[in-house]
Amino acid sequence: MNKRRIFFSLFFVIFLCGLLFSLQCKKSNMKITTETLPSGLKVLIKQTSSNEIVAIDFFIGSGSGAENRKEAGLTYLTSRLFFKGTEDKNFKQIAEGFDSLGGIWGLSVERDFSEIHLIIPKKYWKEGLSLFAEVLTMPAFPEKEVQKEKKLISQEIRSLEDNPFEFAHCAFNENIYGSHPYGKPTFGFLDTISRFSRTDLLKQYKRCFSSQNAVITFVGNLDAKEVIPLVQENFRALPSGEPSVFHTQAFQSRGKRTVIKKSDLQQSMIFLGFRAAAVENDDYPVLKAISALLGGGMSSRMFENIRDKKGIGYALGSFYPTRVDTSTFVFYVGVQPERVKEAEAAFREEIRKIQAGEISEEELQKIKNYLTGNFYLAQQRNKDQAYYLGWFETIGLGSDFGAVYLKNIAALKPHEIKEAAKKYFRDDKAVLLILSPEEL
Repeated sequence: MNKRRIFFSLFFVIFLCGLLFSLQCKKSNMKITTETLPSGLKVLIKQTSSNEIVAIDFFIGSGSGAENRKEAGLTYLTSRLFFKGTEDKNFKQIAEGFDSLGGIWGLSVERDFSEIHLIIPKKYWKEGLSLFAEVLTMPAFPEKEVQKEKKLISQEIRSLEDNPFEFAHCAFNENIYGSHPYGKPTFGFLDTISRFSRTDLLKQYKRCFSSQNAVITFVGNLDAKEVIPLVQENFRALPSGEPSVFHTQAFQSRGKRTVIKKSDLQQSMIFLGFRAAAVENDDYPVLKAISALLGGGMSSRMFENIRDKKGIGYALGSFYPTRVDTSTFVFYVGVQPERVKEAEAAFREEIRKIQAGEISEEELQKIKNYLTGNFYLAQQRNKDQAYYLGWFETIGLGSDFGAVYLKNIAALKPHEIKEAAKKYFRDDKAVLLILSPEEL
């Protein structure tokens, strides 16, 4: 089978998966109920009869992007301690409680939000919700656990030295964002983590984890009329307070080249990036399409032209994160040190091609299918659907943003790709970060 047939087959499979998932959603009579409680807590319930699992996701409209340099990592540390003890239960009792119900919990802290989730069999969802609410409304932040988590996070920060991709990515963010809050890692710095006290965590909890700053989503075979009163009852002890306001911060990104020498590496990591549009900008879907076109998987232009034909790089791609404030569009590749300049030139060559308008209707349609299929595939599980619902609602896009996004993708025209590439990928604004075992 030749490359063209593989390319067509991949897009067909992804598109078919998305279509089948869409049909499945319709058959299961999915519906979304939205309610804002008197406390300000928003509740979103997506009813589906496709399985016997209930996903519960609790979101806070505050992440590392709301922290200044001295606060870096405070939200991350606070979130990690929720399951470490409440006023009535220690960590062991909490863990055994969820285990006995078949529940799985987890959390993440991003630039624009934080989320804590629970996945549980429908049979035990009420008991699970009660324990989940206790964790979120009655955290004790035990001093012993605070010190333990601080040590663990510090170890994670030090371990970045052993992960060239993450190390280079953090350095790149700092280079392109400068003093903007997005330039900090979500987990903070060694000096900030070491300074945080239990008092700091309590203040952060009361300030950010308030009912007016929260969204909770449910996906499962549930009756909204039963869910809403239970949420109101179980989460009545959430701190009150004012909703957080995200303040965008203007920053200028000047073109620059930075080389970091790290002699213990075997290969070099290259990050080439540009400032890019926030999620509410009209260019958002266009940039998502460009990312898929250039670095979206093994059928992308970069994989075919740079890795396959030229043999440059063991891992490469592009990404364009969804951000409330200014985002970045990034190309990356891992290469032998002697091929760094060649790899950089190859990136710029691919950029020039799309700036010249070298994309057909046929290729653009494949990209649309790829993005649509991946969007559906990313939401096959109840947990994924709960996450997307809460994420979009929390950052102000609304729970129906997915439909808007897909509509905008479907409406893209070839000339928009060319115009956006010229607008954002300017040589004088390019930020290049090279992590290498030798001087370059």
